[in-house]
Amino acid sequence: MFRLTVLAACLCASASLAAEPVRLALPGLTGIQVSSEGSGFDSEHQAQQLNFQDMRVPAPEVPAPQSPVPSLPARRWDVPLAHTAGLVVGMRASLSILWPSHYDPSRLREGFSHLREAYTRPPEFHRDLPLLESDGDPWLLNTVGHGLFGSEVYNRARQCGQSPAAAFLATFLASTAWEYTLEAFHQRPSAVDLVWTPLAGALLGEGRYRLHRALVQGGGQSPGTARKVLFFVVDPLGEAERRLLGAGC
Repeated sequence: MFRLTVLAACLCASASLAAEPVRLALPGLTGIQVSSEGSGFDSEHQAQQLNFQDMRVPAPEVPAPQSPVPSLPARRWDVPLAHTAGLVVGMRASLSILWPSHYDPSRLREGFSHLREAYTRPPEFHRDLPLLESDGDPWLLNTVGHGLFGSEVYNRARQCGQSPAAAFLATFLASTAWEYTLEAFHQRPSAVDLVWTPLAGALLGEGRYRLHRALVQGGGQSPGTARKVLFFVVDPLGEAERRLLGAGC
């Protein structure tokens, strides 16, 4: 009789376990039920209860590699114009300091007389003097001084994305404006300066521009101390403007 009672209790327990589904608790999977009825899972029921969003891990963002070589700047004229204006004012002040008797700005009557002469007579050219001294100025001033002036205008235009033709035109216009405005107040424009300044300026300026670009690129390596010093040697005013004034080119 006792054995029959135990057997009946076991049968009742097995029936209750079979009637109630088994619940599984797995990390990231919620509400999965396993039923003894049927041979597999209910696919539609699984799709509603599985939460795969909790199992997704976002991929880390990898920044795009950046080249240490700066790209060419966009074309602009504001920096070359401001650079040329400052250069012309500095040149005019230097002339008054170096040759105060000849470039005295207080002689207004004499200055207006020279200005009128500049626009009524051809540029000054003495055939009896050497070509690069044909305006009466020293050879060093005409060759080196005007050559550097032209190269500054040309180089700054090239550094700011302008083409060689546009940079040459800017140099020619700057030289002509200098000869027929500020310097014309003290003497007639110089024929050799009108030709030499843009030509020598373009040749020297293009060389400076290409050398500076080669130093900046440097084979794709970041510039060291020696190369940074060479930046100032090749383009001293431009480097000062870029580093101290924040000029974009």
